[in-house]
Amino acid sequence: MNNPYEPPSTPAEPAPSDQAWKTYLGAATVVLPALFFWVFATIILLPRISQVWKDAGLEGSRPQWLMDLSWAFVLHFNVIVLALAAVLLLLELRYRKWPQYRRMVIGAATFLVNTAVLLGLTVICVSALLAVPHLARIKNGEVAPPTSAPAGEVEGTKRFEAPGPKAEF
Repeated sequence: MNNPYEPPSTPAEPAPSDQAWKTYLGAATVVLPALFFWVFATIILLPRISQVWKDAGLEGSRPQWLMDLSWAFVLHFNVIVLALAAVLLLLELRYRKWPQYRRMVIGAATFLVNTAVLLGLTVICVSALLAVPHLARIKNGEVAPPTSAPAGEVEGTKRFEAPGPKAEF
């Protein structure tokens, strides 16, 4: 009979199906196509959509946050990837129980990356669809094309500006 007061035996090596390289390779095969499409969108689509957005006179409008969000992700992509890689490296090197949680965490991270890319592409598409009616009105002569209005001002609307003196750089 087993003695209940006897310490448990040492943990066994991770099962062959839970080897680190298999987990990371599986995650890479799922994430790489999404990252390919995101890189394509940031190199080709986002600059063109930004130009369309500007031509439609939507800079500084209420939905400007859509374009700002897209550009923020593009500008900080390297930092996000390096931070994620550093966290995974630290977990692999320092946390003894990491192999138990590796598949679950990597699977969740893979899902989140794919979801973020899908949302980013959706934001780009929505931004384009918001600009089309404005461009059509400009083309039909219903609205004058945007001129170089002062910063923060688009078609008579002003962006929120904090009270107080403005800093000059």
